[in-house]
Amino acid sequence: MLLSVLTPFGLVSWQFQMVPLILWMVLVPAKVFVPVYAGLLLLLQLFPGGLGLLFALLSLFCLPASAAMAWQYRRQNGPYPTVVTGALAWIAVLLVMFMALFAARIDLVGMMEQSIMENPVFRQMVPAVFGSEAQLHQAVSLVVDAMPMAIVMFAMYQAMLSHWLSRKLLTRFWRPVPRMKPMKDWRLPRSLIWYYLVVLLVDLFVPFEAGSLPAVILLNALPLITYAMAVQGIGFLFFLADAKGWSRALPVAAAVAVVLIAPLVQLVAWLGVMDLAFPLRERMKPNR
Repeated sequence: MLLSVLTPFGLVSWQFQMVPLILWMVLVPAKVFVPVYAGLLLLLQLFPGGLGLLFALLSLFCLPASAAMAWQYRRQNGPYPTVVTGALAWIAVLLVMFMALFAARIDLVGMMEQSIMENPVFRQMVPAVFGSEAQLHQAVSLVVDAMPMAIVMFAMYQAMLSHWLSRKLLTRFWRPVPRMKPMKDWRLPRSLIWYYLVVLLVDLFVPFEAGSLPAVILLNALPLITYAMAVQGIGFLFFLADAKGWSRALPVAAAVAVVLIAPLVQLVAWLGVMDLAFPLRERMKPNR
């Protein structure tokens, strides 16, 4: 898995770096895992040009979340505590990393601007995409301010993806591991509607100074809660397809479209709001 980073396959395989670690920590005792893993990290240093160090750091970066999920599997906890534990471990690792960068007074905005301007291809695109270096600075600052949202979404994505594959392999080679509920049964707490409406109204009617703490909180909270509502909406589409006997192509296409086409996120999110506010699934059940 680590070596695949050097190949085009690495564009996909890097997302599954946690899976071998999870399987290994579940299937062997710690007294075996620790020395063998340390020995493999040392063997990686035989690669020239610092590649071995890069591979070792990549593996160690995935280790805390992998260990947290493996611990949940060994305790035979359910899929939701396992995924949440893995996501929280990822969030902790990434927060520590960014706190270390800020403590070292590393200017992330300046580094990103410099990397863009030093790249000949990106430098030529700056006038067409951003218009000026000042607007480039604003765009990069916005990206840095949105890091908390990116951290949460990345953590949830990694934990859910790793659980999906690890569960299949552990069920085959270890013992049955329960799967998550089908997406047609996914439901968010109804109280989330009020949080969503409050955040939406604040975004529409309360101006905040760019870069201020309230503005940064709003910048991260609104997309996160919107995507949560979109997940609720996609869950309703899966339920609808199942209830009507339709092909699952509709909800699958909606899920892909939400990922690829940003304006559709809001539309599917409002469908999720309707599903929560007026329990559409209960109304569509045969006994109703």
